[in-house]
Amino acid sequence: MDDDDDNVRHLPLRRPEGVADLPKFSQIQSDKITKARQRHRCLELAAAGLTPEAIAVETGQSARGVKATIRNQLKKWAKDNAGNLAEYRMMKLFELDQLKRAVWPKALRGDVVAIREAARIITLQSDISGASAPQKHEHDHKHAIFNLDLNEVRRMEQAWMDAAPDGLPEAEVEVWDVDGEAEPIVD
Repeated sequence: MDDDDDNVRHLPLRRPEGVADLPKFSQIQSDKITKARQRHRCLELAAAGLTPEAIAVETGQSARGVKATIRNQLKKWAKDNAGNLAEYRMMKLFELDQLKRAVWPKALRGDVVAIREAARIITLQSDISGASAPQKHEHDHKHAIFNLDLNEVRRMEQAWMDAAPDGLPEAEVEVWDVDGEAEPIVD
């Protein structure tokens, strides 16, 4: 080593003039945890049905800040889900490719069952990869008939309301039958 290295090693560590004190690592971590808790509380209240204005009052943020928090988290989740979907799609394509390899030799020899299976596998691969032509689906939203047990719906609704945290107002619930008539709530 030369003499310059020894001199550098023994220099006292001093902050240059005009440089502000940096926050300690533990303070930075604490701020991140506080922000994460605040974000979680905003999302929790939004999921409970509160408006951004009501969430702002509850959390001490601005309504604009609450809206931004919710919007940013939804974008993050959408991005995460897109990545998960791509990974899932690749896994399914790999599995289908393995199945196709198993039936392909028989299909090439003229086995009708193997040909049908290979054709189904190829169709599924095409659908999953997005290579199939898009199909048009028409939906009539005017009429919807659900085969629901209304007592089960009421029971689930009551269980949900019983599990609601204190402070959430109980909602008045009306159940509508398929003819559009309100039915009385039976306890």
